[in-house]
Amino acid sequence: MNKIFFTYIIATLLLYSINVAQAFPDTYFESSYGRLEYGFYVPQSYDSNSVYPLIMYLHGWGNNYPVYLNWYLSSIQEQNPCFVFTPRTPTDWADWSGWSYQLSEPMTAALHVLDSMLTVYSIDTNRLYVYGISMGGEGTFDLLDKLPGKFAAAMSVCGGGQPWWAENISKTPFWMFHGSADDINPPQLTERVYNELVSIGATQMRYKNYPGYGHEIWNVAQSEPSWYDWMFAHSKNDTSCSAPTDTLLLTGTIVNNRIVLSWNDIRNPDERANKIWYYKIYGKENLIGTVEFDKTDFSFAPAGTVDTFKVTGVNYHFKESSPSNIVCYDNGSLITGISEKYSSGNIINQLRDNFPNPFNPSTKISFTISNPGYVSLKVYDVLGEEICELVNEYKSTGTYKVNFDASQLSGGIYFYQIRTNKFLETKKMLLLK
Repeated sequence: MNKIFFTYIIATLLLYSINVAQAFPDTYFESSYGRLEYGFYVPQSYDSNSVYPLIMYLHGWGNNYPVYLNWYLSSIQEQNPCFVFTPRTPTDWADWSGWSYQLSEPMTAALHVLDSMLTVYSIDTNRLYVYGISMGGEGTFDLLDKLPGKFAAAMSVCGGGQPWWAENISKTPFWMFHGSADDINPPQLTERVYNELVSIGATQMRYKNYPGYGHEIWNVAQSEPSWYDWMFAHSKNDTSCSAPTDTLLLTGTIVNNRIVLSWNDIRNPDERANKIWYYKIYGKENLIGTVEFDKTDFSFAPAGTVDTFKVTGVNYHFKESSPSNIVCYDNGSLITGISEKYSSGNIINQLRDNFPNPFNPSTKISFTISNPGYVSLKVYDVLGEEICELVNEYKSTGTYKVNFDASQLSGGIYFYQIRTNKFLETKKMLLLK
């Protein structure tokens, strides 16, 4: 027995000893179908006049014994009462995935039992979910390819699949996890499918990589704040959901030569659109990081001397909010602007990019005002010192253009900011001399 395999078996036994110490609920039972054994959990509050979602859990290699899952906990069932189906395949039978063009025998048997349960219990066929770990993660990829559209959402932990499965997999909302140092199931098994999903323009997937982690990441993934909530947000008969609607306001500071970005919490669990899953942080137009919904700050070292940053919120249905205002970084200094867009009819408040940019010695700055009112347009240097005020007067609804003559200024980066009673935005321009 090699060292890697031995380590894997020890971790498996440890996981088993932790989980079997907890007694199974009264509504859980064990049964079998041919060589397939399985556990089945019925919600404590089960009422045959109502319908309930079902989670199908696929174990890893060697974990073919009853395991207590946190889905049985009353605290979780109170939030999302659901059935839990846990089929088990003997190690001397076959894997959950055959990595081929047809389902393996254990998976076929498991699906037969699942479909039988649908005729016995009040299970919502539009809210069937599947997730697996290791070999079970591979089986999850396989199921989404062979039965596109059967499941409302899925998760895979350290699994993987064939890249040509991506087209079918793209039809199911999918959250994937892998450790970067996994030497049992290399992360490439997941990443090659994820990259193919990206290349075909799929949008209903997310990949979470844990740098430095090996194979046994199921407890790490399970600690994600949305782990017990995300799948239940999906139903096959209810796929429409708008993007987050609240406004993100971004600010920044510099602490110990690191940029610290902070923003307001726009998560509202009572509104589908604003049930934020995670936040995306962008540098220029490139994604530089993500944080879960329970964090509203992001710290990192500057990648260059000049950069701009913004943040967006992503809800459970993969819909991304409008970007926040832009925070500008220049040689150790930060300038924050707030961009809130208010519309009047089809007219939207907007500050446009100056043209030309870079410029010498003058440039045009255009802006649109949706509601009549006083408008201020100012220019600042990189230290935040006001250079001049280009506009300070009452403006009617419409689009305006002003000229900025910088012939008396030194070359470098400058910022221009527009302010009304409902609109504040800052942009950057470069004077070349």
